[in-house]
Amino acid sequence: MLLLSCLLLPAVAVMLKIRGYARTKSFLENLLPAKHPDKKAGNGPADPTVTIPRMVSVAARYGPYRANCLKQALVTWWLLARRGYPAEIRFGVRDSQQVLPDAHAWVDLDGVNVSDNPSLQAQVLQFK
Repeated sequence: MLLLSCLLLPAVAVMLKIRGYARTKSFLENLLPAKHPDKKAGNGPADPTVTIPRMVSVAARYGPYRANCLKQALVTWWLLARRGYPAEIRFGVRDSQQVLPDAHAWVDLDGVNVSDNPSLQAQVLQFK
């Protein structure tokens, strides 16, 4: 999963730069297998809803390509969706005293943030 994440993050970055978010997400959706029953998040040590976001985060931080939250969210969402998890990408803006607000993207599964620090989610005004 770590190696796959290291390969997918720069590929998604290139697609985003060339095609934009909507067309990149649509392209990734077309690569998903035929629909199968939605799975619920588990809580075991080998639970994909834990290991996939962790491996994507490690790849983004320590791999050859340093990816921001949007790229990480797209890769995490796609890897979970490939396994039948009904993950959703969420967007938000942190209200700060800076001239430009800080934007953020993450992945929710059954209403729970699975892709990054939940305390960060409390600081962000969410959009669907």
